[in-house]
Amino acid sequence: MTMSVHVVVKNIAGEDVVGQLQFADPPSVDELRKRAAERVPGSRFQLLRGSSVLKEDETVSGGTVERPVLLTLVILPAAGADGGAEVRPLVLEDPIHEQMDILVHDMRTGENSLLPLHYFLAADGKAHLGVLASEAAQMVGADPLAFASLATVSAVFPGEEQTQAAQNDSVELWEVIGGAARDGILVRTGWSLSSTELSERLAKGAIIQQKDIRGDRLLYAKVSGSGPQEGWVSLRSRGRGLLAKRAAKKEPHRAVVKLLHLHTALATASSDWKRRHPVVELIQEICSRLEYLALTALPTDPRAQEAFTEVRDQFSGLWLRKVL
Repeated sequence: MTMSVHVVVKNIAGEDVVGQLQFADPPSVDELRKRAAERVPGSRFQLLRGSSVLKEDETVSGGTVERPVLLTLVILPAAGADGGAEVRPLVLEDPIHEQMDILVHDMRTGENSLLPLHYFLAADGKAHLGVLASEAAQMVGADPLAFASLATVSAVFPGEEQTQAAQNDSVELWEVIGGAARDGILVRTGWSLSSTELSERLAKGAIIQQKDIRGDRLLYAKVSGSGPQEGWVSLRSRGRGLLAKRAAKKEPHRAVVKLLHLHTALATASSDWKRRHPVVELIQEICSRLEYLALTALPTDPRAQEAFTEVRDQFSGLWLRKVL
């Protein structure tokens, strides 16, 4: 007897892209891609099962109604105007990766390569010294999604409006964690607890975007889940939390891990890579190179100077005391 296959596709924020699908026979990845493409028209993307990228000629099997196979859809940057190479994030023209000269083992090739450091231009209009998650994760044998989840900066691409990118990057998301016993949490039309109650409640598990916050009261716009599209809700009731801030997750091709936070992201690297590069030794080498460059080759671009100074000062102080 053939078992049916149940599949759900989510984005890296955990939101449904394609709700649960049921197939009599294992579907091909190509068929699943066509279903997903209807929800993200015009976008280039990959489908991942766990940390593995699925190929179009593969099939997907398994899953039940209660525990469907979970696939993750990761949006890729647009291709170049000629349809060829992918567009790269905007970076300052500076040979910082060569100047730092940090050689690390590349799990893709089995050889040593320079750590791909760049001054990335970000949504805040500043330059940030770091590595691109999608590139660095492959080098160190890490799950790209796990590596990207520890990023603190979103890079921008040619043609993007930085002001809009900054606005998108500053979105605060919350998840409803209370109200299970009462079909959700209470929503009011205004900030005051005496304002009108809405008849429908905001269901547990709903994802909402913060529009305003005043004390323990939050004005939201619903992103996903059941309940009113907008309104005021409480962060807690009778000492119990009703909402939990949802960690922002960035697409690996856009996520930049600043050099200041690299040691945290490298915790997701493969065990083999970490055996080759003890974190203390790597930090010592980075500190040494930063001090040398501070005396011999400061960047000329003011944005790069600011980013370099920030990294050097904090590496020399906070990181050495904390990590070493």
